[in-house]
Amino acid sequence: MVGQIIRTIRKDKNIKSSFVYRGILSRTASSKFERGICDTTTEKFFMILERLNITLEEFNYLLKRQEDKDFLIVNNYISAFYTNDLEKLYQLRDKTLEEFNNSKIKKFLHYHAVISLLINLKCNEELEVDKLEIIKNYLLECDNWGYYEIVLFTNTMEFYSQDFIDIVYKRCKSYLLDFKGSKRYKNEQIIFILNILEISVSKLDIKRTHYYLEEFKELSPILLDNIYFKTMGKYFSNILLIIKCENVENAKNEIQVILNFLSFLDMGKQLLDCKNLYETIEAKIQLERT
Repeated sequence: MVGQIIRTIRKDKNIKSSFVYRGILSRTASSKFERGICDTTTEKFFMILERLNITLEEFNYLLKRQEDKDFLIVNNYISAFYTNDLEKLYQLRDKTLEEFNNSKIKKFLHYHAVISLLINLKCNEELEVDKLEIIKNYLLECDNWGYYEIVLFTNTMEFYSQDFIDIVYKRCKSYLLDFKGSKRYKNEQIIFILNILEISVSKLDIKRTHYYLEEFKELSPILLDNIYFKTMGKYFSNILLIIKCENVENAKNEIQVILNFLSFLDMGKQLLDCKNLYETIEAKIQLERT
């Protein structure tokens, strides 16, 4: 994102890249930097700011404004999806493609691809493979994951095979652990693993569910102040017991307690999601036994 903002500043100021990066970055390196493919050193970053006649405070302001804009886009398409607002999804799909065509900033292409896939899902259409490949290729080629990559993967997880999910998780695990104390990222880190757990249990995959529950526990020290996430850990632990046919009655009672707790907290969507997943798993287990 840093390089992409630098590119916007440079363009707005009508300053040629040859002037900004002379003696700092090669033509290839500066192009990759502005496209967000690679980063640069702190020393070189300050030299670039100086040539753009912009202070660090001004850059921080522009960075925060861009982060707010990105959050708004993601929040808008998620909200439109869950409220079945297809018209809004179509508008966002077209707007993000226009943003990409105007700026050539890859994240807008990613947003466009995600929204297109959500429209496919909502309309029961065949997934646009080219859109899915845009995101998959980016995630696999990205050597250093950050908040953006975690959110992108989390919001498209249901479109991938379990094997692909495993591969991507192993690539970014070190990042999750390195930043597990970060106040800003910790919610997304936990949601990331909870979404994988939902996919694993929905397939009655005992081995993977157990593995990701253990991964969840590695992040547990950051959950001391979040009752909901701790409750979800217990929820999936009891779901696993039911799938394994161990202490089933006790596990069912625990899940009912959790559902009642979510109802008490007036967490309607979370309650419905947990209840539907539980009932789906129960039905699958019954089907396997018949």
